[in-house]
Amino acid sequence: MTRILRSLGFWLALISSPLSVNAQLLQFDRFFPAAVSLGHPSLIAAEGKFPAWPVEIFCDREDVKISCGEKAGELRVEADAKATPGCAWVRLADSQSASSLKPLLIESTSVQLEQEPNGAIREATAVSLPATVFGRLDKNEDVDTFRFDVKQGQLIHARVIANHILGSDMDAVLQLTDLNGNVLKQSDDEVGTDPQLVIIAARNQTLVARIFAFPETPNSTIGFAGAASFLYAIQLSHSNVVDHFLPLLDHCKDLSLQAFGWQETKESDNYVAQFAEATSLSPRIAYIQGQASWQWLPRFQLGDFSISPASLYALRCWLSNSSSR
Repeated sequence: MTRILRSLGFWLALISSPLSVNAQLLQFDRFFPAAVSLGHPSLIAAEGKFPAWPVEIFCDREDVKISCGEKAGELRVEADAKATPGCAWVRLADSQSASSLKPLLIESTSVQLEQEPNGAIREATAVSLPATVFGRLDKNEDVDTFRFDVKQGQLIHARVIANHILGSDMDAVLQLTDLNGNVLKQSDDEVGTDPQLVIIAARNQTLVARIFAFPETPNSTIGFAGAASFLYAIQLSHSNVVDHFLPLLDHCKDLSLQAFGWQETKESDNYVAQFAEATSLSPRIAYIQGQASWQWLPRFQLGDFSISPASLYALRCWLSNSSSR
């Protein structure tokens, strides 16, 4: 009997051992909010499980400083006022394990959190433009709304960052409405599955940005979806906006870029691209000072040679013509 009990105890210990080890592993799911503003120290949360605190923090950007707060999961973030807007990639680790990389948006405008309840237009969170609003559609049928004042003739730009960059497993829909709920414009899939829209204000009025979502992978459920992972940021502005730069790829140190987007005026003096050098995890960034828009510029490499997009296109055309002869 003693031998049987010993054998049983051995196998129970063997079976339970991986579970006890896994239970002690660090689990870092996401930041909330996953956005901070340049020049404004922020207190944010690392959501997950942290058996040991404080933890080690690895960030790919030297101009973004992150440190542990007193409580588990509490982080202090400071992005230098002269830093580049874009994205920082962060990993947390302890003596037993390390997390995967998580994105943290670095915004050139103020970052404002949604205030629940804000599902109905009368409950909409008030926002002063320009701003980046951050929120979460955390349950099924969840809808978030934000209201802001505009003047006649102003260019209003709204862009959602969710599935793209943040990796939220949602397919968002963004609407701009008036205070009566009339939909003035709607966007679904613009940047991948993330919405983006632009309108010109018809008069002085208060507009409402309304966001809801469906699962990234469609299922049989009919209705709006929500989950802890349904994070989003909405960049709201009422001035000139850069959507993208051409060429899309980086091919030389003195790269000359042309900006494309929406302008209230024809003057393009403020549309001169600036650059932030590549990090160990991200390619070089192109951006316009004072604007939220930015773009990664990955390099196209062929062995030891860098090929520009124009040269690549010319080579493709030449090969196509040659094969048709």
